[in-house]
Amino acid sequence: DKVLSLAEVEVFGTSTPLYNVALYKSTAQSSVRNDDGSFGAYKAVDGDLRPESVAGGNNNLSITKLESNPWWEVSLSSSVVVDSVKIYNRYLLHSACPGGICSRRLRGFRLEIFNGDDANAVFTYNDPSPVDPGHIIPITTVPSGTIGD
Repeated sequence: DKVLSLAEVEVFGTSTPLYNVALYKSTAQSSVRNDDGSFGAYKAVDGDLRPESVAGGNNNLSITKLESNPWWEVSLSSSVVVDSVKIYNRYLLHSACPGGICSRRLRGFRLEIFNGDDANAVFTYNDPSPVDPGHIIPITTVPSGTIGD
């Protein structure tokens, strides 16, 4: 079992200049740590890029409960040609995290982009990190013309 924790997720369309099309959009996740909303899915699209050591852990993190297959999603409200995705991982040392490094919790994650009600992803990214994907994870391998919503 594992916990999914995110500081921020940005999705960039192909506009010039690039801008975050996921900012303040509708989100959901498989569960919420503590069941009180303080770690809700919306925290990952609120535009707060401060490290949790500055913002405070309860102020800018989306965190699930410990479960077998945690997930998080954002709905862009309309179809967008996706250029890239940037994930801001936790950046904290804490004894409750694997090896004391909280960013390791995201090791081996999978990102999928969907378009419409189709159950099949139009793009899938599997994190290749053997230990720690790091604090900022830029995903720039989205094929040109990929449409997601």
